Amino acid sequence: MYGIRVNAQDTVKDMVLQNSVIKTRVNALIRNAEITETIYKDGLCQVSMELKLDGRIWYRILSGSRG
Repeated sequence: MYGIRVNAQDTVKDMVLQNSVIKTRVNALIRNAEITETIYKDGLCQVSMELKLDGRIWYRILSGSRG
């Protein structure tokens, strides 16, 4: 994924929370993932995916190794 952006806005009146809105945005390209489930409900779409990862590659990436 390239990034996840989270925006939040709370409305408070007389020291009482009136409204809370949290919005997220994902900018990503996911390759070789298998869609396992798609749910449409209340105008929203939820997609679940399965992605096989090679632990050796992630170890190199997260540890900062170049080799």
